[in-house]
Amino acid sequence: MLYQTVGSERGVGLLTVFFSLLTISMGFLVSRRRGEPNVRRDVLLTSACVTAAACLLLIDIRTWSVTAYMIVFSFFNPLTVNTLTSHYYRLMDFLPLRGQFRIESVVIRELFLNAGRVLSIFALIWFADDPAASALPIVLVCASLLQFVMAALVRPASKNSNKPA
Repeated sequence: MLYQTVGSERGVGLLTVFFSLLTISMGFLVSRRRGEPNVRRDVLLTSACVTAAACLLLIDIRTWSVTAYMIVFSFFNPLTVNTLTSHYYRLMDFLPLRGQFRIESVVIRELFLNAGRVLSIFALIWFADDPAASALPIVLVCASLLQFVMAALVRPASKNSNKPA
């Protein structure tokens, strides 16, 4: 979509560098955050912002809407990824045999992450095989709506103890 709206490889390259700088900057800011993050709040915030930005693509696929979507996604994606990753590793400390299943836990996590990536690629191929397809924004909106499911699956920390519920 970016190439479709910008029309030049140089423009796409420059914008990609800009989006990468945003991602790195946000990743740095998230890593500097102190204290226990509110995982559910962070995932809900990210999901709402990315979904709103994806809805801009339903209005019109122009340079402004694609750029706005990419800026929002580049800015908020590290918040979700870093928050969920740190939450996941904190949860491993509360497994029944503590750290004895760390490797197995990481393997299972990677299995599901990669299965999700494969399914999303198949969804793009199936529904939006042409870059000019009108289904591409719909696929992006649906994918961003699925992030709300992640927020629902994250259990908040128990108020009575330091470990997650």
